Amino acid sequence: MESRRIWCLLVTVAIAGSVNAKDKQRDWQNGKMLDTERTRHYVGTSGSSKTSGTVDIGERGSGKIDTETRTDETPMYKVYQTYAIETADRVYIVQERIRWVWSKAANLEVNGPVRYAVEGDTAYILDRQGKEHKTSIVKTIIKTSLPSPAAGGSAVPPPSEPSQIAKQPDFTTVVCKSTPDGAEITIDGKFVGTTPSTLRLAPGDHTVLLQKTGFKDWSRSLTVSESGDLNLDITLDRIQ
Repeated sequence: MESRRIWCLLVTVAIAGSVNAKDKQRDWQNGKMLDTERTRHYVGTSGSSKTSGTVDIGERGSGKIDTETRTDETPMYKVYQTYAIETADRVYIVQERIRWVWSKAANLEVNGPVRYAVEGDTAYILDRQGKEHKTSIVKTIIKTSLPSPAAGGSAVPPPSEPSQIAKQPDFTTVVCKSTPDGAEITIDGKFVGTTPSTLRLAPGDHTVLLQKTGFKDWSRSLTVSESGDLNLDITLDRIQ
C-alpha cells in the first residue's frame, strides 16, 4: 500500500513537471537576419606517437636495437556560427557553438526574417524548419537616431537635388538546390545557409561554394544581373 502511494506521488510530480515545461513559452519576436558567418578558433593539436624497431643479434649473442618514433598531430578548432539580428531598436551579434562535425547551423536567409527570443545573455533563434538554436549574445548595438528640432537639435535639410540620393541596388533572387540536399552554401566566403535555399544577391560577380560531407566541393564564379532570377540545380559528386 505504501509503495503504491509513493508510485502515485511520483507520477503526479512527473505530470506536473511536464505541464510546467509545456506552459513555459519564450517571448518570440520578429527580426531581420543581417548577416551570418562561420569562424574557427585554433585551440591546439591532438595526436599519437608510434615507436617501431628492429633487433640485430650478432654471432656472440650481443644485439643492437634500432627504433623509430613517429608522431601524428591533428590541429583542433572551436567552430562558431555568428549571426547579426536586427530589431526595431538594436542589433544583436550572437554566436552558436558548432560542437560536432554533423552539427548544423541555423538555416536562415541573409536579409530575410528571423524569429528570436532574448533571455538574459542568451538568444534563441528559430530556423526555417522551426528548430530552436541556442546562442550567446556577444554584442548589443543600440540604434541611434538623428536629433529632432523639438529636442533642441537641428533638422537635417533634404538634398537639394534628387540625384544626391544614392540608388539602392536591386537584388536578384537566386534559387540554389543540390542533389543530395543539405549542402552548405558559401557566397563570397560567407556561409548563407544549406540547400535548398532561396537567396537574394546584389548584381555583380559572386563566388558560390557548395560543401557536403562525403562529396566533392562544387565551386563556380557567377555574374548576377538585374534582368531576372537565377536557378542553380547542382549534382554533387561522391568521393570515391
